[in-house]
Amino acid sequence: MLRLVLLLNLCPLLLATPEYFDSVPALTCCCNQILKVPAQSESKCAVLSSRSNWSRSFGFSNGVCGLSASDKCAVNNEPTIFKKQTEIQTPADPSKPVPGYELQVDNRLFWVFQQRLTGDVLFNRTWDEYVLGFGNVSTDFWAGLTLINEFGKTNRTIRIEMTTVDNEFYWQESANFTVGNASTNYTMHVDQYNAYNTSSDVLYFHSGSQFSTIDIDNDLYGGHCASERGGGGFWWANCQMINPNGFYSSTVVSDPSSNFKYVAASGVQSYKTLQAIKMMLQL
Repeated sequence: MLRLVLLLNLCPLLLATPEYFDSVPALTCCCNQILKVPAQSESKCAVLSSRSNWSRSFGFSNGVCGLSASDKCAVNNEPTIFKKQTEIQTPADPSKPVPGYELQVDNRLFWVFQQRLTGDVLFNRTWDEYVLGFGNVSTDFWAGLTLINEFGKTNRTIRIEMTTVDNEFYWQESANFTVGNASTNYTMHVDQYNAYNTSSDVLYFHSGSQFSTIDIDNDLYGGHCASERGGGGFWWANCQMINPNGFYSSTVVSDPSSNFKYVAASGVQSYKTLQAIKMMLQL
């Protein structure tokens, strides 16, 4: 306990170095042993967690970043903790594109351009990385706005599949999905959903929106959705309805009003927490 108190008094610059985190002994998996350090934002807290050789989850509240060796403990007395993404420092590489993959659904062929299955890949990335694409096609990936634009130049049906932590399956489909080119900031248009088992249309709310990331703010929100509401990049009109590329949660989110994360999609009845999501276009 004394060690934790002393660590709180170290300067933020020292806390942000990889060498510092390598020197800190791993904490045991006890929920009362959480290393709390200062951080400017939730995104910065995610970076601190990624640089630790022992942290498995993190939480952020009121300028304090809580790091835990367990992925089962609440951090900073928050209802949600977020899983450490181990590939935060893996850059997007134009020589190794992530092409997505084809998937048969009800005798129809789709191209999957976004997938979250494990939470191991960080989606809190820059504009250039979202343009190029990143991740591992077998687990978590984003195929890139350049490639999505190639498929989305013509009207297509988009399908979103979501699986909750309770293994309940939800889906929705919408027609006339298009994505513009770079000169439009990859503006997305889509019709209202026409086939679904969700309670709300999670995508139509954002139709006509430009893409936004942590370093490029094109949303219509007075603040910045990507940096203030759970990270990631998306076509936001406002920071509501869905954030499929935000921080991956390790616990159930029960308060959507304060947790606009990847897991807090109102298209899933009762705001149930997601463990997996896929977004795909019909070919």
